[in-house]
This record gives sequence, structure tokens and C-alpha cells, in this order.
Amino acid sequence: MLPRGTHGRKANPLPVLIVGVAVIGSNSLVLSPILADVAASLHTSVTTVARAIAAYGGATALSALLLGASVDRIGPQRALIVGLLAVTLGVIWRGMLTPVPG
Repeated sequence: MLPRGTHGRKANPLPVLIVGVAVIGSNSLVLSPILADVAASLHTSVTTVARAIAAYGGATALSALLLGASVDRIGPQRALIVGLLAVTLGVIWRGMLTPVPG
């Protein structure tokens, strides 16, 4: 069931979906001109950085497909809170790990 808009009509989620896909997709487009610089700063090859970017995009698409039904079931607010907590815990955990030499 779609939420009601400001004039009593059903809200159209398509524009939000289009913007979300555009934002995720733009990640690769923004990084492609500076790929060599990013690879050099990370002391790795351009291929490795490109594969990491592709893996990120693939994981994002796969998670959208797999978790979409869960978000519908638990609601968007709870899903955002769970996601925020997961990211926060991941950042804290990563911050406590041994620093990468270099």
C-alpha cells in the first residue's frame, strides 16, 4: 500500500527509485576519471580499484533485491534505524582494528 500524498492521492515511489539508482550509479562515473590517482594513493593497481568499485555496485544491487521484502515487512523507519546502527557498529569495529601499514 502506498502512502497518501499531500492531495489525497497515492504517492508515486518511482521518482525516489530513479534518484536512488542514479546516485549509486554515479559513483562509478565520478571515480573513473581519477581511478589511476586513487590506485596510486592506495599503492595498488587500477584493476584492483575498478574491481572493488564493481563489487560495491554489485553488492548494493544484490542487497536491494534481497532486502526489499524485509523493508516492506518491517517498515522504512525501522529499516533505516537498523541500517544506521549496523553502519555505526561497523565503523566502530573497523576503528578498533590494527591500522593498515603504509
